[in-house]
Amino acid sequence: MIKHLFLVWALLFISLGLFSQNKKIIFDNSDRSNYILFSGLIGQQKTLDEGVSPLLYKGTVFGGGLGYKSEKTNRIWDIEGSFLYGNQYSSAINDLGYFTSYNIDLSGRYLLILDEESSIPIDAYVGFQAMQMMRLRTNYSMFNAAFGYDIVSALGITGEFKKTINIKGFDINLWRWKYIYHPHKITFDTRIDLPLLFLYLRPTYIVIENFVDGREDPYDFSRSKGTSIGEIVHITANTGINYHLRNSNIIRFGYVWQYYKIAPGFSPVRGAQHLFQLTFKFKMNKSAHYETL
Repeated sequence: MIKHLFLVWALLFISLGLFSQNKKIIFDNSDRSNYILFSGLIGQQKTLDEGVSPLLYKGTVFGGGLGYKSEKTNRIWDIEGSFLYGNQYSSAINDLGYFTSYNIDLSGRYLLILDEESSIPIDAYVGFQAMQMMRLRTNYSMFNAAFGYDIVSALGITGEFKKTINIKGFDINLWRWKYIYHPHKITFDTRIDLPLLFLYLRPTYIVIENFVDGREDPYDFSRSKGTSIGEIVHITANTGINYHLRNSNIIRFGYVWQYYKIAPGFSPVRGAQHLFQLTFKFKMNKSAHYETL
């Protein structure tokens, strides 16, 4: 009985001591911005797949993307995915062939700031990135195969550079009409992804049912090959303007350029994209989180 009374007294004393203290921060997100990203994309895609035609095919592609991004003053990490659809045609007058394209891109990055003391006028980040690219094409009126694909997994390096400027508020008075512009921020940024190590899968175009090695499954991943930059070249550049709204959300207008080349010794392929991107960045954490001890 005495032991139980002593235990209750000890717990009561500890509780009173804790609740008598001032509030303490045990989880603070005030220096971090977490965003959900929704994107729309439209632009031009070019493909030269020597396995089915020596001609260059190009056309309009469009689609959307979804992502998550976490930013701090000294680091950035994000995960993004996108899907694009479109048709590509050649400029040859007598060519009746064309591609219907389905593009899937997945990527993730982790970057650290180069100069945390801000002795340079821009914020520069470097880090690592992983990507999965899938270019799937249904081929119409081609001499060799009914479809084509380029499936590439890669690891590499990435860099991001950004500069934020403040726009001061101002008033415009035109007789009875008055417009008040509140202070806003605009951030200019550009990101470059350069994969260095690759695992890729390409068809060996003969006919759809009979590949060179006799296997019938065109997506047999045991045919995948690993290589480094050289046999494959892949680069993505994403440049944009971010307009910071007063509710902490961001609208970003971007231009995306991507180029890749796979030269495995059979049916080499080259592809490029020029895309305009509109992204809505919805901020998830409005303020720091506090809890009483």
